[in-house]
Amino acid sequence: MQGSTKRPAMVVAALLLAGSTALAGASSSLERAGNLLEEGQAIEARAMLVEAQADVTDPQMRERLLELLGAAERRIQNMSEQEVKLQRAALFLSRGDLRQAMDHAESVRRSDRSTGQEKLEASNLLDTIARQQDELMPTIGATLAQAEQDFLHGAYAEAKAGFAAVNRTGIRLSQAQQRTLNRYTTRLLQLEREQGEAFTSATASAGAIAPKAAETIAAAAVAQDGDAFEPIEADQQDVFDQVQRANAQRVLAEADADAEAGRLLEAINGYTAATTDPLARFLTDSELARAESALREVRALAGAPAGDGGLAQVAAERERARQQIETEVTSL
Repeated sequence: MQGSTKRPAMVVAALLLAGSTALAGASSSLERAGNLLEEGQAIEARAMLVEAQADVTDPQMRERLLELLGAAERRIQNMSEQEVKLQRAALFLSRGDLRQAMDHAESVRRSDRSTGQEKLEASNLLDTIARQQDELMPTIGATLAQAEQDFLHGAYAEAKAGFAAVNRTGIRLSQAQQRTLNRYTTRLLQLEREQGEAFTSATASAGAIAPKAAETIAAAAVAQDGDAFEPIEADQQDVFDQVQRANAQRVLAEADADAEAGRLLEAINGYTAATTDPLARFLTDSELARAESALREVRALAGAPAGDGGLAQVAAERERARQQIETEVTSL
């Protein structure tokens, strides 16, 4: 009898504790989001509020959340496109998604619409991203190998998390590594499509990713586990292909712009990306032939070898660009 009365009491106590903990967590999130808004960090504030919605059940807190969310949306509407991209880059960087952080920062640094200060902020972000990529580079091979073994042993969720972690580093892979990533990513997509549900995992199969940045990368892989490889229905495949083709054309167009502006190393990197998988599969034969011809031309102009430029060359080019931007800003 004593046991039967004690167990429900313990359950009730546990529920009350869980409820109070969730309430405290939600309250802390709202307070932090409010502080971010005051600091002008509307993008991060909105992301935090969206994530907190599921935990906010108290009516008064719910009202406060909606109030803050509306304020964040209004603030974002009044921000410039470049400011939005910079804040998104910083948010992705803080969450370990180096690829998306790099895409947003690079877009600002390249844009003629960016001010000198905005280009400098973008260059500083790119420097931070490059340092984290340098830390992760020696671990990529082991991480891919571990993810491949997970796949071969039927641990598809862990394999997916491992491949996603590599993808989010944004590191330029060797052709063999890129083929491995593409092959297993495609097979995972096919399996998910056949089973009708996404593979999810509580932890990322990070393999040998162990530097400081790795913890953030792995956490991002868990947090975004449902975003990277959602099952694609048959009628969605065309949409998926259209998105990939648009991305391939964007990379090719940016490489053309870099070549025309004399940014030869950036052009080499762009044309190399466009002429290798996965992007090359989404270009027409004529587009691919033109990109390969342009790649040979810019390599000849730059005196570059036939292989990849490498991280060292990219870093050197970015450092020169950053110094030029700093000179322009200080001369204003």
